[in-house]
Amino acid sequence: MLTGTYDYKIYQDSAEVPPLQKYLNRNFEVYNSAVLITPQLAYKYLAENLDISKLKIYRKKNLMPLTEYVPYSDKFPFLAHLTLDFGDGGNFSAGETIKSLLFAKHDGEIVDVSPIICWDLLYPASVTEAALNSNNFFAALSNENRLGNIVNSTAHELEGLSRLISIQSRRSIAKCSTTGYTIFSDPFGRVYKKAEWWNEEILTADVQLSSVETIFSRYPSFFPTACLILSIIAFIYTIRRKWH
Repeated sequence: MLTGTYDYKIYQDSAEVPPLQKYLNRNFEVYNSAVLITPQLAYKYLAENLDISKLKIYRKKNLMPLTEYVPYSDKFPFLAHLTLDFGDGGNFSAGETIKSLLFAKHDGEIVDVSPIICWDLLYPASVTEAALNSNNFFAALSNENRLGNIVNSTAHELEGLSRLISIQSRRSIAKCSTTGYTIFSDPFGRVYKKAEWWNEEILTADVQLSSVETIFSRYPSFFPTACLILSIIAFIYTIRRKWH
């Protein structure tokens, strides 16, 4: 079971508390996270009395500005007051990297899944980083209930971005949303199962696994760099024509 959760980093030594957390009167950092719970892993940790803090958890790398954090508030803590709190807290800390979480199928085959939490969808570099780690598929988690049940344009956009990520990385995506759209998308971006907007529904489907490396995964900066170079050439050419 892959689910969203809060994760914390507690500082025992007050001298190590970052400036922003001191300003907020916290001795801890809060992370918007996803944790993968498996029977095998849970049994191992319980049976061997291991430290549960070592369970693999993904801390969201790309935070949403002004709702989850305020840019530069780590350097100028007073900016933290600009955070818009929609009921799930604010002033989160960002995770360091995209993580691959492992689980075992019934036949014993190990599968790795890379969680993508909401705003992560807008960062191709993070998806590329995950794809290069040979992830078998992506699992996207998003909370869109702040929009209510009238404006669903953002839900359409997130569905489209999910499909685009499938195409770019050649990975299937299982996307779960609090309000819709919950979808299954194959490595070619084709949605083959879907829960509609604002419907209470549970979906189950098989997911095609893949470890293919695409050109986009290998060279994520090639296309935008080429567009920039062509734009500069076109601009210079236009200026030169006007001068002559």
